[in-house]
Amino acid sequence: MRSAKATLGIALFAGFLCACAGIAAAGKPHNRNGFFIGFGVGAGSAGWDWGSETLGGDESTGGGAGNFRIGGAIRNDITLGLESSGWMREEDNATVSLSVATFGVTFFPGNMGLYARGGIGFGSANSETEFGDLTLSTTDTGFAFLVATGYEFRLSDKFALGPQVEFAYLGLDGEIIDTAHVVNGSLQFNWYW
Repeated sequence: MRSAKATLGIALFAGFLCACAGIAAAGKPHNRNGFFIGFGVGAGSAGWDWGSETLGGDESTGGGAGNFRIGGAIRNDITLGLESSGWMREEDNATVSLSVATFGVTFFPGNMGLYARGGIGFGSANSETEFGDLTLSTTDTGFAFLVATGYEFRLSDKFALGPQVEFAYLGLDGEIIDTAHVVNGSLQFNWYW
């Protein structure tokens, strides 16, 4: 049931992106010719496979999400940068967080606001559980990649705002979490110089 709700939410968000593309065509020109920095806040759904058979099968749940990026434009329609994305859920004295740090490439087809982003790098899963005065914490690290799509509404010469949908995969093969994935939607804030 959760999976169907997540799929419906992502489909609605993607439809919103398509509808926004036409509306934003009359906005400011998209100039990307130097340094950029940006971040996003939102929510998403994460799923993971436990690395230990004693802990059971798959888990999947919703939580808060955010991302950060910094880099530069090599052309007006292509930027390169360091991308990071994170997801976290806290419930019943337990916290699970998944994070990804990648080298990313963003392509803006037609030099407009629509974009596609991809990155390859490292991921980590951290789980922390409190038992009274005792806290058990574990971290698994490994390979990760992320892909994203969204639309930037250029509100000024230097600032753009817009929605984004992102998918991140973590291949950890760790003691606690074996593999994990995150799908999130967020509102992006980006500055260009």
